[in-house]
Formats: sequence, C-alpha cells, structure tokens
Amino acid sequence: MTRLWVCSNSTSMDERVRLSKLKTVLMDGNIEFSYVGWKRSIILKQDISYDLHHPFKYISPPSYLLPILYLLWAFSLFLFLLRNVKKDDTLYAMGFESAISVYMISKIKGCSYIFDNPDNFSTSFKLKGTLKKVIDWAESVFARNSVFHVLPSPSRVILPTPRDHYILNTPSKIALTKAHGIIKEPNLDDFVLSVSLERKFKIYLNGRLVDDRGGDYLPNVFSKLDPKLFSIIIVGDIKSKKFTDFVHSTSLKVYHINRVPNEIALAIYHFCDVTIALYSPTREINLLAESNKWYDSVAMGIPFISNSEIKSMINFKTEPLSNVVSYGNVEELLTKILDLSKVKVLKSIKIMPDWNEEMLICINHLQRI
Repeated sequence: MTRLWVCSNSTSMDERVRLSKLKTVLMDGNIEFSYVGWKRSIILKQDISYDLHHPFKYISPPSYLLPILYLLWAFSLFLFLLRNVKKDDTLYAMGFESAISVYMISKIKGCSYIFDNPDNFSTSFKLKGTLKKVIDWAESVFARNSVFHVLPSPSRVILPTPRDHYILNTPSKIALTKAHGIIKEPNLDDFVLSVSLERKFKIYLNGRLVDDRGGDYLPNVFSKLDPKLFSIIIVGDIKSKKFTDFVHSTSLKVYHINRVPNEIALAIYHFCDVTIALYSPTREINLLAESNKWYDSVAMGIPFISNSEIKSMINFKTEPLSNVVSYGNVEELLTKILDLSKVKVLKSIKIMPDWNEEMLICINHLQRI
C-alpha cells in the first residue's frame, strides 16, 4: 500500500479543524499516512495517534518573522520529503507554503498530490504588485499540476484552473453523530457539564480569538451585558490582549478551554444560545471568510452572528439562523444579542453535505492513480 504524506504548517492534525476532519477520513478509511508539520506549539499527548514528523521547529513564532519562517519551513519540508518519499507514495499539501515543496517533490519523484488551499496566500499576507502576481501565478501552477485543487468556495479562486474542486466547510456526519452522542451522555466531560448546567443565555466563541476576529471590540459589547443573565463560552486560544484583560476583569461568568476534539466543540453548540463569528474587513482575506462556525451553527440548530462586510455571507441570506451586523459597531451587536436572548430557538439538526465523504472521494481517486 502506498503512503500518503500530509504536509501542513500546523504542529499536529488536531490543531486545526480542517486537519482534524482529514485525520478522521484517513483513519476511518484505513489509509496509511504520515503527518509532516512545523512544530510551533507544545503537543498534547492525546494528539499523537498517527505517524508524526517535525522537520522544522520554532515554538510560538512572532508575526513579524513569519514570512522568513515560512520559507525556512518550505525548505525543511522539501529536504524531508526528498529523503523519505517513495515514487509510489502520494502527497497532500495544506496551504501554499506546503505546496511549494510538494510540487517540487512531485516533479522529482513522479508522485501525485492534492493541493488543499483554504486560504489564499497573497491575500492573507496583503501582498501587492509584482510579488502578488508572482505568488498567485505560482499558486495556479501548483493547482494545475495537482489531482485536485481543493477550495472551500469559488470566492477563494484567484486564477481558475481545471483542477479546482469545491468542498464546503461543513461538519462531517461522523462528528455530528459523535456530538449528539455526547449530548445524551449521562457522564459529561467536566467542561461540557459545566456549560450544560449554566442557565444563563450563553454566547459561544469557538476558534482562535485575535483582534481582527472580534477581540478588538467584543469586550466593549460584553461589558454592557447583565452578568445575571449572560455568560460567555470560549473554546480556543485567546490571542488578543484586550480580550484577555477583559476575561480577567469581567463580572460575567466566562468558561474557557483552549482545545477540545471537534465532536466536543460541536456538542457545546447544543448547550449554547448563539455563536459569534466576526472578521474585520480591514484584512482582505477576511472579506472572503468561509467560517466553519456558520455551518456548524446551522447544523446544530443555533443562531449565529457574523458581519455584513463578508462577501460569502450572501450564501446565508435566506438562512433563518443567520444574523448580520456591521463590524466594530458596538451598539448594533449588543442590540442583536439582546434581541436574540428574548427569542426561544427550537434546536434541530440540519442535514448538510458531508465534508468527510467529499474528501474521501478525492483521497481514493488520488490513491488509485
């Protein structure tokens, strides 16, 4: 059996929802694989359930060093793959910086690969002029030479190619089934149990919380809420100093945990009343956001609030659970939260396209080449 080499700049496959879903696809499909990542954070013991390699290590890199570190990561990945990949193996590149090395190895070794491209590199780093054109051209070359160029939606396409393949950021049926099993479990995990017993109106923040994803102004909104009526549930790392200071000083009840498996994160939706997913329009890539949280909220049957500046929000225009506000408008978001707190939502499961099933089709096709 050929080995699939999954390459990404995350420390482990449990660190990012997309990789966590991919891990489930590969394990459930009995596909032999190895994960090659950039060790940039401490690994939890439960993360190591597969063959793991770190050819590049730099813990907690500062943002100003990232462009240089991405180049070093790509070079380290190339050398590792050159030494370890066999001709009959297949490759999976997550992101442009991993695709650089995977593309070169595919030419040297004759391997086939999938280019999973959830975030456009030049847009993410605000590149302009000639450099942006060069990066976008290179991205299209990597895409055209792949078996599949996987994207969350057409909004992420800069230069279209015949290999473009769209898979929405929906939750998998497996994760949803596990989540609903957790909800009915009599002996809940301590954190989930605490959340389930909370009787106030619960606001759910899921994922990495940084300044340009609401961290810059959510404290101004939450500080106006009545602590007797509202509580905040946070699953994910808090990387905003303003929000960290707020958590330490607020009289609101705040439940926070850094990381949980995807099915537990989904189960928590059931015990909450609204999800907030905000993306500052000052970053171009944010205007093209394709948030997992939108699809997760709809699948779990709870309302979500996002900002109107995001172009892809138009796809949720007719969704009853969708609510939009202008980014940075404190009073508008506060009013929306207060209005939703007065309405009882009957939570129900919504069947959506299965990310795992769609990805498994791509992987199986790759393995047969």
